[in-house]
This record gives sequence, structure tokens and C-alpha cells, in this order.
Amino acid sequence: MPIRDPVLEPTFAKHRIPLQIRCLERYHSSKREYAQQFKREIQLQIENQSTAESAWQFVRTMAYTTLWPPLHTREELKIFEKDFCKLSSTEQRRYNKIMATNFT
Repeated sequence: MPIRDPVLEPTFAKHRIPLQIRCLERYHSSKREYAQQFKREIQLQIENQSTAESAWQFVRTMAYTTLWPPLHTREELKIFEKDFCKLSSTEQRRYNKIMATNFT
């Protein structure tokens, strides 16, 4: 009978991720979920305003008196610029049409 070499591959069945790493991972996922929920709630508040004027006043008030929009780090600023203030394709077409119209 040939003698077999023992398996040298590690087994991770008994390996546990340290508590600090698990907590950090949970913290980051909770922070991300909270930011997404806050973003949805603000968007709903804006959409539920009765007029366009009250909507922009709400946005301006929120921007000046709270920590919204979240402009704390460069990364958050990039996310805000890329996603939050983006017009839908229909809104962008309407905006382009209005801006191309000469009202004089």
C-alpha cells in the first residue's frame, strides 16, 4: 500500500471572525441602510409638497438648517452629486425644452 501525504489544505470550519470585525461590518451596513432610508424619506417629503415653490423652499430650508444634504466627506459629496439631484429622462427633456425656448 502506498503511503499518502496528509492533506495540507487549511480548514476554516473552526475559524471565527473577530467580534470587532463583525461589529464594524454591521455598523457600515446599518449606516448605509439608514442613509438610503433617509434619502427616500426626504424625496417623499419633496414630492408631497403642494406646489413647486413650496418644494424648493423645503429643499433650501433643509439644506441650510440640517445636515442634509450629507456633505461631510468627498465620497458622500460625489454620491450626492451623482444620484440625488439627477433628473429623470422625462424631466430632463422638459428642462431642455424650457431652456431652449426664447421667451422674449
